[in-house]
Amino acid sequence: MRTIALALAVTILATFVAAQDEPRRPRRPATDVKGLAKQLKGVTDLDVEYAAGHWTSDTSENLRWARIVLTEGIAIRAGVTIVRADTAVIWFDPEIARQERERKKKKDKGEAPGQPAFTRDRDSAQVVNHRAVHGIYAEGDVHLQHGTQVVRAERVYFDVIRKRAVLVDGLVTGAMKPPPPRRAGRPTIETDVPFVLRAERLRVEWTDNLIGQTQTKAKLARVEAERVRVTTCDFGCPHYHIEASSFDMTVDDDTERPIFDLDSTTLNVFDQSVFWLPGLSGDTSIIEYFPLRGISIGDSKKFGTELETTWGDAIRFRDATGHRREWGAWELELDNRTRRGPGVGLSLDYATDDYYGTLLGYYQRDDTTDLSGPPPPFVPPNEDRGRFRAFHRHDLGLGLELDVEAAWLSDRNFLREYYEAEQRNGKIQENYGYLKRDYRNTSVRLLYRPRINEFYTRTEYLPRLSATAISQPLVPGGVLGTNLYLDVDAEAASMRLRFDEALMLRDREANRGDAIARVEMPVPIGPVHINPFFQTQYTSYSELAGTTDNDARLALTGGLRVFTQFWRVYPQAILGFDARHLVMPEIRYTNTYSVDLPPSQVILFDRKDFVTEFEAITARLQQKVQVQLGKTTLDVAELTIENVFFPEDDRDNGGRSASPMFVEFQAGTLRYRFLAEAQYDWYENDAVVLNTGFLAGLGRIPGIEPSRVKLFLGHRMTRGISNVLTLGTIAQIGPKWGFQGRFQYDYRNNRTADQRYHLYRTFHRFKLGTEIYVDGSNGDRGIRFTFAPIELFNSLTRIEREAQQGIYRGDY
Repeated sequence: MRTIALALAVTILATFVAAQDEPRRPRRPATDVKGLAKQLKGVTDLDVEYAAGHWTSDTSENLRWARIVLTEGIAIRAGVTIVRADTAVIWFDPEIARQERERKKKKDKGEAPGQPAFTRDRDSAQVVNHRAVHGIYAEGDVHLQHGTQVVRAERVYFDVIRKRAVLVDGLVTGAMKPPPPRRAGRPTIETDVPFVLRAERLRVEWTDNLIGQTQTKAKLARVEAERVRVTTCDFGCPHYHIEASSFDMTVDDDTERPIFDLDSTTLNVFDQSVFWLPGLSGDTSIIEYFPLRGISIGDSKKFGTELETTWGDAIRFRDATGHRREWGAWELELDNRTRRGPGVGLSLDYATDDYYGTLLGYYQRDDTTDLSGPPPPFVPPNEDRGRFRAFHRHDLGLGLELDVEAAWLSDRNFLREYYEAEQRNGKIQENYGYLKRDYRNTSVRLLYRPRINEFYTRTEYLPRLSATAISQPLVPGGVLGTNLYLDVDAEAASMRLRFDEALMLRDREANRGDAIARVEMPVPIGPVHINPFFQTQYTSYSELAGTTDNDARLALTGGLRVFTQFWRVYPQAILGFDARHLVMPEIRYTNTYSVDLPPSQVILFDRKDFVTEFEAITARLQQKVQVQLGKTTLDVAELTIENVFFPEDDRDNGGRSASPMFVEFQAGTLRYRFLAEAQYDWYENDAVVLNTGFLAGLGRIPGIEPSRVKLFLGHRMTRGISNVLTLGTIAQIGPKWGFQGRFQYDYRNNRTADQRYHLYRTFHRFKLGTEIYVDGSNGDRGIRFTFAPIELFNSLTRIEREAQQGIYRGDY
């Protein structure tokens, strides 16, 4: 009965196989099988070996086929393929098997060289020549190993000649090399990334030239599957997976990279669908570099319920040698905010040996009328808001370098609402093309800079051509005991000053020519260096302020710089190490004593137009304490004091002969660091600004391995404005948990300035995080949850990027 049931199951499966493009169980003359075998170049005569606790065999009446039914501890080897199962059937052609036995007896070759015996005792294994075998059917916890690839299923049919397998409830496992980090400073993943594919019905095909070769060279040629799950989580119940109605994978003959095609694709986390695509296709970037970077779900007073998803991948092209090289990386943001609307962003980073650049664009459908923020509330001019920014730098050869930057904003408050960190600390939004050529100590530059955003006050250069020569020797060495150096900066520009449209001021424009010549003569006197200089600046204007007259200005400046350094070594002064105390005093004197056209009479385009009579003395003292650690010099303490004095105080500084004194101090080792800076007002006998901070690497948490904690405690006082206390920490709590937090309290105004607490947990190959935040600057507060795979992209979540950029900054 068991044999009959098994034969019935085989018949049903064979019927399914016969319905495919090519039959799996051939019903053809024996010569066809021989013809197929002859097509396999370099194939040696290999036996199909099998061992089992029990087997029976029978042959059809017409002697066209025979079969062997195996049970109890089955193991079958056919070339580089090994099959293990509870029950199996081997079909073979008895006539071909007899002919091969006779041929082997005549040649008496024995085993093929280099082929290991399947079992320790060769006599315990039975043999059928592989040329005679039509196929192998196995069921019950089947393990099909072909080279290094392992396929598991409940039922398998394996075609020995064509090296194809049909599986029911199949599981394919493997490993992939992880991608390199896409951003500088991100860690490189050392371990391979697992690959797991499960399907209700699966067809696997291997390359034809593997029989007789080593297992390490076995390769998949094609995989077809129905109702499939693909994941890099090798748990029995994966935490996340990609689900598709069908899956097709082939291997590109040129690149040897798998190419995938999936239909009706969903991303599932804990069996819950979170994203859907009608189809997904491409090369191994779908699996090795699956584009999901992270998912963030939260709720805030400012934006309502937020869903933010980030997708990305590398961009590769084939170079002149035919190899695929990574050219750049793209990133797509798909967001939705219930109090605002949907948003989409696209960014691109790219780099080659000759050029590099970045592009960033974002669109937000903003249909709210209830905008939070400091008063007065801002209402956008329209519902379509967004930004675009691009930068490109290109080495054109022959010493030429080209920079191009473009920036556009839909309204003046878009950055403040959606890119607050960039608004506070980022580069200004500008548009320009900049071409320069450097040669030794000279440089020629051409700048074209228009204004696009009408809510910024900008000076346009349409264009500006300039040339610079630095430290050009005028006198041969030895004459006057020193050298005489000349610095020259000259330019010609067509300029237009365009004001913010809200100011309703008329634009001003003029042509300007400017030339600056500076002569220096360094004179060393023992350890003291004296560097006197003289500078003349000539500027011509095609139009002056308030009039259309043209005029020119001549400004004369003289001064000197005196500096030196001296030190003393204290043996074994700090923890047994030698300490060096380095003192570097410096005095600078500058006097612009003649200006025949004051700034009030010219159009103030940029800093070159603010030239006026001015005299100042700057005193600076810098001290360092250093220790030598091997070949590394470590600054363990540093103090800088600087003050500016004004001989003509009524003219140059509002009647005060000195500016506030600037003091900066830092001290500590690699684990502990104290930071402080201050501006002290001599006239008020009080500090204008005082920032202090203590950064400590507290090391491991007792009893938790591995763990580490960093702590920042700081205080910032701005006279008459705020007194802010900051407490921040980054903690790795064991191998799975992490915490980042920041608390800021302004006790002068009795309010919480900012609070952010981020707790995350690392699961098997992905990370979940929760953030709670309160932003006192704009009245926003909320909670956010994030999900991000961690071993595919070397990426950080948005929360982690913001925390790492901001926890030690003193600008909150």
